[in-house]
Parts: sequence; structure tokens; C-alpha cells
Amino acid sequence: KMKPIVQRRRSTSSAITKALGKSKSQSRETTLSSSHSDNGLPSGVFSSPGSTFILDDRVQLTVGLQTQERHLILFSDVLVIAKSKSSSSLKLKKQVHLSEVWTGTCLSEVTEKKMSPDNSFVIGWPITNYVVTFSSADVKERWLSALLEHTNEIKQNDYLKNLTLQIVVLDDDNRSSTTEVKVSNGETAESVMKKALLQLGLPDRISEHHLWVVSGKDEPAYPLI
Repeated sequence: KMKPIVQRRRSTSSAITKALGKSKSQSRETTLSSSHSDNGLPSGVFSSPGSTFILDDRVQLTVGLQTQERHLILFSDVLVIAKSKSSSSLKLKKQVHLSEVWTGTCLSEVTEKKMSPDNSFVIGWPITNYVVTFSSADVKERWLSALLEHTNEIKQNDYLKNLTLQIVVLDDDNRSSTTEVKVSNGETAESVMKKALLQLGLPDRISEHHLWVVSGKDEPAYPLI
């Protein structure tokens, strides 16, 4: 039986993607005037040449007990989070490449609030997670479908799809076993744990284990959902 170590609100495949390469996410305080384009979105500020505008909606982003009102803007290569500064302008808060974005249904892992899966899902990137809530179930389904389609396409074309990770397994007495596991940029924490346990000849009891990742020499370990 392995020692259970639990800490929540950390991402899964997004954290593995961070281990695969340097984060491309950006955080800027840029004010965007709605007069720049028909949608109020000067796409050149956000996206690369050849990028296509997909969706734009007002949403609520929740983590823990805190909820923020935001604009979520999806392009074919990036996800943009912006804050309304006035009726005619937005302030850019975060811009994340779609190769680092993941979605999930684990609402209770990210917030203590009672959220409905009908109009909410989990969205994350290294090493941030939110429950994103939309105005209706239809809007939620449209966003979830679009995100899955475009993130999968980006990850299929990502230049670095696979990596060998060193896994250290600790037991109740802090004895350790080490193995190497080949992972892809679409792996989940559960699949990585299954591979490690199989290679070490340990019982496949995933519920008794938790996977943590160290993404750099001076970075602290953080647990994955």
C-alpha cells in the first residue's frame, strides 16, 4: 500500500506538457478597444499569422471559493482570458497556447462550491485550473466541443509528443523504487501511474496513489489531478 499524499487544484496532462517544454503562456495587462474590429477583438494582438477566431463568451472562472467574471476568447491556436475594463474595452489577463490547455469534469477537485456540470467544466494549463461556467448548457457544449477539437489538433501537430519521465514511488516507510515511463503529451495522471506500477510489479491500485511532478531543478513538486 502506498502512502497517500493529497493536494488539489493542480493540472494533469497540462503539467506533463510543461515538463515536455518551456511554457508558452503569457500574462499581459493590455487594454483592447472594441473599435479595433467588428467583434471588439483585435485578433493580431492575440494570435499568430494564420490563426482563426473561433468563439468569444462571457464566463465565470472559479477556483476554491473565488469566482471572477471574465471574457473567454478562443482562436485556433490560443486561448485568451480577458477582463472587462469598460463597455468598450477589455484588459488581457492571460494568453495560453492550446498545446498546454486541458479540460475535465472533476469540478469538486477545483472548487468547494456546488457547481452544475450542465453548464460548467474544468479547464487548465500549467499549473492553473479553473471551473469555467457558461450562460447555458448549449454554450458550454459548444465551447467544450471546440476546445477538444482544436487542442487535440494542436497536440497532434506538436513537435514534441513523447518524453521519458523518471518516476519515484514511495511506500509507507518512505522506501523508494524508481522506474522510467514513456509518456505522450496526451497522458493522464492515472495512465502514468498504471505504467509505473506495472513496470515495478506493484499492485494496480490507482486509488491508493497520487502522482506529483517536478518540472525543473528549482521548482517545488506539485500534485496532479
